[in-house]
Amino acid sequence: MDENVIVTTFSEDSSAYEALARLKELAADDQIDLRDGAVVQRAQDGTLHMRDDAGNEDEGLATLTGGTIGLLVGILAGPLGVLLGGAFGLLAGAIVDAEDDEETESVLEHISRSIASGETAVLADVGESAPVAVDAVVAALNGNVTRYARKDVEAEIAGAEEAAHKARVKARKELHHQRREATLEKVQAKLRELRERLAHLVHH
Repeated sequence: MDENVIVTTFSEDSSAYEALARLKELAADDQIDLRDGAVVQRAQDGTLHMRDDAGNEDEGLATLTGGTIGLLVGILAGPLGVLLGGAFGLLAGAIVDAEDDEETESVLEHISRSIASGETAVLADVGESAPVAVDAVVAALNGNVTRYARKDVEAEIAGAEEAAHKARVKARKELHHQRREATLEKVQAKLRELRERLAHLVHH
């Protein structure tokens, strides 16, 4: 049996809730082993929010505490999730270097980037002997499904705290360096760039 974390994305919120309900039905029929599942939504500002069965924001992750999906949502909805591709707004595209080697993209980064602004997704920790049952559920709801080996996801979750610490240290050093090296001309040029970017966001 394959042990996977699956990410299914939908343009319609209702489809995500329906998909999670059908995954639970598959589990009840012993077609899959569903260990954990959650519905999340990417807001227009790039932040990720977990939703309960009624569509309300779930602040506490109470139903997922301790599970792989709970830990995954906690990371993707936090500061590290921004670094992994959840950033929108003024700094969109500035968090991750455009010249970064695509081969270095992590599983967590790939999951984060797979949920686009305005999309709703189901994250689920499943055991499946074949992909047919889950694929049929997602296809019937016009969704897309991607699988990640649970061991790979858990390995990156385990390293997330250290990665976040290193990112904070690097950011502080860079800000300190920029403050020391900044000239009036450089500062004003960057401010103009940010104002133009803001104006573009406002009008689109």
